[in-house]
Amino acid sequence: MSNSIFKRFKKNKAPVIEEKPSVYEDRMFWISTLERIAFPILNNLSKDSLKKKMPVESISSDNHNIAYFDAFTRVFNGIAPWLELGADGSEEGKIREKYIYLTLKSISNAIDPKSNDFLFDIEPKESLVDVALFAQGLLRAKNQIWNNLPIKIQARIIGDLKSTRIIAPYENHWLLY
Repeated sequence: MSNSIFKRFKKNKAPVIEEKPSVYEDRMFWISTLERIAFPILNNLSKDSLKKKMPVESISSDNHNIAYFDAFTRVFNGIAPWLELGADGSEEGKIREKYIYLTLKSISNAIDPKSNDFLFDIEPKESLVDVALFAQGLLRAKNQIWNNLPIKIQARIIGDLKSTRIIAPYENHWLLY
């Protein structure tokens, strides 16, 4: 019996090398990962139910609004270049079309002060990075997101972004934002 225990510690002669997945399989893996991360945030925010359905673990309830804003801006900034590719007839293009729609609806709810999921209550310094990530996402997806937002929403976003000019960044990497 002791002999079988030690067998598991013997080194294999050659490492096991898996075959490289096809480009399509690799791409679908990354898209499915994107969907697992982005869908809960964007779907709930687009339905005005993010704050209701997203669990937040924090000692202070003051950090809750920051957590929702943080989740949305990081997801949006991360997928913005992919969204900018636009919809097309491919399987991936159809998925992108869905996420473009969800993002547009999410932004509309996030900046609407009458929305349950209004996220642009920008007071604490911590939100400066998130505002910068949101602005960068808008730049990265200019044609698919920014240009497809109604003028009224664009004007609201510009006003909200301008209101952050009074926030002085900490003396660290935030100066880059």
